[in-house]
Amino acid sequence: MIGRYRGVLVVVGAIGIVSIASLLQLLRAPDGWVYDQAVRLGGWDTSSVPQVLIVESDAQAELTSIKALAVLNYLQQLGASQTIFLNLPSGINDAFYQQAKEYGNVIVGDPGIKATTQSRIPSADLPLPVGALGFPPAEFGIHRRAAATVIVNKLEQPTVAMLSAQHHGKQPAPGDYLINFNSGPDWIPRVSLDRVLAKGLITELVAGRTVVIGKSQTLPDVGLYTPINASRNSMSLLEFQAYAIDTLLQDKQIHTTPWILNLLMFGLIGLLSLMVYQWFNLDRSSWFTLLLVISYLGLGWLLLHALLVWIPVIEMMIAQVLTFFLFVRFKLVKDDQEMRHTVLRRMARLQEYVLPPDFYDLDEHWVRVITFLDQTLNLNRVILLERVKGDHRVREVQALRCSLQDIDERRRDFERPPYSDAIAEGGPIMLEQRLFFSTPSGNPHNQYLVPLLFGGEVQGFWAFDVDSTVADSADSFLVTIRNFAGQIAELLYHRHRWMEQQHAKKKIFQRFFRLDVARGSSQEIGELLELLDNRLVALQSVFDGLATAAIHYDLFGRVIQLNSSMEEFMRQQNLPGYELTALDLLVAITGMPLDHARSLLRQVVIDRQSFLIPVAINKDEREDHSVHVKPLAAPEAERTSGRSTSPFELAGILFELSDERGVKKRIEIREQLLEWMSIRIRDELNTFADSIAARHSDTVNLLGAGVIKVLATMDQVHTALSASAVNASSSLSLADAHPLLFSAISEMDEAMNGKKLVCNPEVPRLMSLIAVQPDQLRLLFRAILDALITDAVTGSELEILVTEHKASLYFTFSNTGFGIPDEQLQAHLWQPEYGVTEEFKDLREAIQPVADWGGDIRINSDVGAGMKISLRLTVAK
Repeated sequence: MIGRYRGVLVVVGAIGIVSIASLLQLLRAPDGWVYDQAVRLGGWDTSSVPQVLIVESDAQAELTSIKALAVLNYLQQLGASQTIFLNLPSGINDAFYQQAKEYGNVIVGDPGIKATTQSRIPSADLPLPVGALGFPPAEFGIHRRAAATVIVNKLEQPTVAMLSAQHHGKQPAPGDYLINFNSGPDWIPRVSLDRVLAKGLITELVAGRTVVIGKSQTLPDVGLYTPINASRNSMSLLEFQAYAIDTLLQDKQIHTTPWILNLLMFGLIGLLSLMVYQWFNLDRSSWFTLLLVISYLGLGWLLLHALLVWIPVIEMMIAQVLTFFLFVRFKLVKDDQEMRHTVLRRMARLQEYVLPPDFYDLDEHWVRVITFLDQTLNLNRVILLERVKGDHRVREVQALRCSLQDIDERRRDFERPPYSDAIAEGGPIMLEQRLFFSTPSGNPHNQYLVPLLFGGEVQGFWAFDVDSTVADSADSFLVTIRNFAGQIAELLYHRHRWMEQQHAKKKIFQRFFRLDVARGSSQEIGELLELLDNRLVALQSVFDGLATAAIHYDLFGRVIQLNSSMEEFMRQQNLPGYELTALDLLVAITGMPLDHARSLLRQVVIDRQSFLIPVAINKDEREDHSVHVKPLAAPEAERTSGRSTSPFELAGILFELSDERGVKKRIEIREQLLEWMSIRIRDELNTFADSIAARHSDTVNLLGAGVIKVLATMDQVHTALSASAVNASSSLSLADAHPLLFSAISEMDEAMNGKKLVCNPEVPRLMSLIAVQPDQLRLLFRAILDALITDAVTGSELEILVTEHKASLYFTFSNTGFGIPDEQLQAHLWQPEYGVTEEFKDLREAIQPVADWGGDIRINSDVGAGMKISLRLTVAK
């Protein structure tokens, strides 16, 4: 129930908190400060004309009856609409009051007014309006308000400003009101009393205005601080009263919004937030909140200066921020709950099915490491030592067929030999003078000490002994030791970090003060994502390692995943990998009609059928590739969870592109072997037949020798066929060089015809088999011919001679050409640091595997004579 109306509860909660704070006047201070800034920073109102004139006298000067009457008469002559005397002395005679009564527009201010309107008037029959001059109220030291009426002896009495407004026919509301300071400081004109007595005023300055007469301020600390002079000198009470009177005369009081309207504005803020925050994320919600807060300030300034209305800006800002905070809080709590639920569910599944336990969580994990080292390197005794943190001693981590007791007690200090020697060497050292293990192992052996360095620091040491025959027989023994040492050092480093983390987790009080008692969802999600990422990388590696080029489509034809082989295939065929749908790819690589391809995919999806289709890359290679299209069933857990990404019970369609050129090549090799066997047997039988026809005396001997040769030949062919079947993936196989040579010559026909070269190879009809890489040998023949053709003189002859002698095949290639210096040629072909040109690039790469085949090659060149290449290949036994 609460979850259904969570948004409404957030709005009601925020509005309730702000409304209560506003009613309790808890926000008066910040609201007043913002109001002062809006008044002070706003544009001054210069459209209106002040209705008040200030006449100020020295604070020590006393206004006598003669002076008071003279001032009154002079101001009346100039057309003053009203005259107000503040702080009128008590010694004023009746003549003044009589004259004031006749004028009918004189008001007297009395700061100590009682419950009467004739206070301090000498004659009861000469009443004058007397207004109160109470000290204005302050809000945290700032005077913003003035009183229209005051309560004296439980009776409401008007102030001077109220009487002045009533004289002009206005009826202000009783109580306090906000003075309009929008016109800025020094807006009301002022003159001195002496100037008035000297009759130095002009009619335009006085006519139609209310003249306020009083004493000026002498001491700064006696005055008042208002919104327009909070940072300047204080304002006198006389000037403050003048602003208060002018505000009522022009009916420009600053009004504040009633609480019901404030409550309505808070509600609108909450509803707006309820609609917006539901759709925005945290970042956008933050910017939206900031924008609204700034807009509230601008709205408050605009209404203050345009409509003389002050809205509760601070309350609105707090309501907005509080609503945002509560929304975010609820959202984060909900997201945290959902994430925690998801993490726990996923972690349980992963731990159960696919994720291995952490290395350091395994029982006896170092036993696995040391056993691996022993099985891989065939060691006799081995011990792993780690550095004690903050010390220069070492301690045992794990040992096999030995213990720390087999080492002298004095030799646990890694700042002393032989530890220091190993550190200085930076790698494994063989101990000869001072052995590491105190007791011999019984067999001739070598003892090694290896420093375990990671990040430039000593993590520990690895000591072992191994039989001399094992260490001496392997050329890469020390290289392997170095590689293992680096990995073991990294394991030790991470073991130290892991132990520190486990130790820190046990410090309950420290975790309590860090607010780290419980695991957060972010930490759990981080671990889960790291595990999933590792698994994804492993699966991608497996996918890339497939022997076939594969691409996985979903049922809607979008690419989900493809391996590196497929990427390379599509790059070669200029096909956009991630832009082609399953239907587009099928049509592009098979060449079948669109309707046929659509029907085939429909059978894959609906009938769950698989198809093996030839790939039409080009006409020459149509039978060299095939694509296997098959459906992929969705996992059972995904189908039963109801959260499948597909509305069907399939996880997608898999395309597997198979390269069948290797199979064809092995078939061709078998055919060549069978042909070679047929020729060999035919020759032997022909010899046998000729011998019988001649009826020589040694017929029986020849018959026996021929049969033996035939059987040997059949055995050799059987061995070759078995080897090609068993070692189908091996790089070496038995091959007949005859078809490979002529295939290369055929491929270079166009180049030879271009230079009008003649080539008549002298090759025996039957050659012995050789163990090579057939494709590489064909490329070698082609590279040799290409180099000779490039160097040859137009119209000359290429010579190719093949002979067999003492279990070797000899190939001699030569031309009549231009040639280059032999030293330069050898550098191009054999020196890695020497730059190779495009002319010899293919030849340099093609000659590399000759040594692996048990053969050798010599390439020579003579300027003006040409090139000669001699190749020897060993006949297979």
